[in-house]
Amino acid sequence: MPERRDTVDALQPAPAPGRDDRFRPGVVLEGQYELRAVIGRGGMGQVFEAWDRRLRRGVAIKVPWPHVRVESVITEAQALASVRHKGVLTVYAVGVHEDVPYVVMERLHGTSLYRHMHSRRESRRGFDAGEVTRLMLAIADALRAVHLAGIAHRDVKPENVMLAPDGRVVLMDFGLVLAQVAIDGALGFASGTPEYMSPESASDEIGRGEAHLVDVYALGVLGFELLTGSVPFVADAAADVLRAQILAPVPDVGAERPDVPVRLASLLTAMMAKSPYDRPGSMEEVLAELRAIDVEVEAPPSSRASSLTVLVVDDDLEIAKLLVAIAKRKLPDAQIRVVHDGQAAIDAIARRIPDVLLLDLHMPRMNGLEVCMYLRGVDAHSRCTVVPVSAAIPRPEDLDVLSALGVRHFIAKGATLASRVGAILADLRDQRALARAS
Repeated sequence: MPERRDTVDALQPAPAPGRDDRFRPGVVLEGQYELRAVIGRGGMGQVFEAWDRRLRRGVAIKVPWPHVRVESVITEAQALASVRHKGVLTVYAVGVHEDVPYVVMERLHGTSLYRHMHSRRESRRGFDAGEVTRLMLAIADALRAVHLAGIAHRDVKPENVMLAPDGRVVLMDFGLVLAQVAIDGALGFASGTPEYMSPESASDEIGRGEAHLVDVYALGVLGFELLTGSVPFVADAAADVLRAQILAPVPDVGAERPDVPVRLASLLTAMMAKSPYDRPGSMEEVLAELRAIDVEVEAPPSSRASSLTVLVVDDDLEIAKLLVAIAKRKLPDAQIRVVHDGQAAIDAIARRIPDVLLLDLHMPRMNGLEVCMYLRGVDAHSRCTVVPVSAAIPRPEDLDVLSALGVRHFIAKGATLASRVGAILADLRDQRALARAS
């Protein structure tokens, strides 16, 4: 999988594999740490999997490239050691072997959020608002602990977030960490990854005590990317991305994902405000808002009896947007979720059975009929009105199966799609209103 451009800063790019490696597998550092394999390479150095012979445990050891200043290695280690949080790697020790510094850290197993996002994109499985809210909550909680320690990360991006077993979400790579009190005017160089850099980072104008707002901006960009599949500003040249960060208006996530709760879309817009003073003032504020959004998104249907829940399932993104727009128009108070394949639909139904399922019958890998069979299998068909839509008229035998599964509607994609779906939703809305009145 191709990696994105690395951090832009005053350092040189990482050497090519096999060049300038300061240690190799098999070396034992200070008689204690046996290096076993290279498990990561970046702009600051390489990371080895190693075995601690004295404590008999696996560890990770970060070794800087020759051009990296020793002070930066120590600063990163001290920054990590100052934070006690499950979302931040634990530092065990620092040392020097043959005049080369190294940092000993916990060995973490898992996958990066970037690779997870890539995998979901390849399988056409987007992230729903609940998933994004929970991921942002975990990252924001780790950043809150980092900020309380008086430091800012300054390179928050999917590549630097690790998804570990047991649901642990860990913030990685503190190579650009900066103490809040260390800022006094311009730094003299732009640091960060262009797609996630705040306007003040891009223009090298971070104010004293405001470095944490750089992380607020980057987390907003990450949330936008999780929901839409793309960062807000894309260009071939890093300079063009930085220029857009400074000058281009903040895109509206709601325009890309109409199903996203307004409160979440508004939070992301505020986090990506051009002026740091227009953003939430602290990660604590971000956390409070995310917790409130999480309660709304995950509230059980019984607590939202006055509103219908709608699940849109279609691998055609344009049709999915159209169905969401129809649902919003006919059911203004509805809770709407969108997924793009059959397996994602089953996952969504397992979490919460919708009142209405707008379902594309013809999708790759798992079709709509199989989703209907799942509904029947979990005895959810009586609580969910299924509205199949299809570009082609189903075969008679498929219609027979749908009828046997309790499906009473079928709509062909075409000129009458909007009016027919709208009529069904309006009828369901009126039935709900009559039931409440009685």
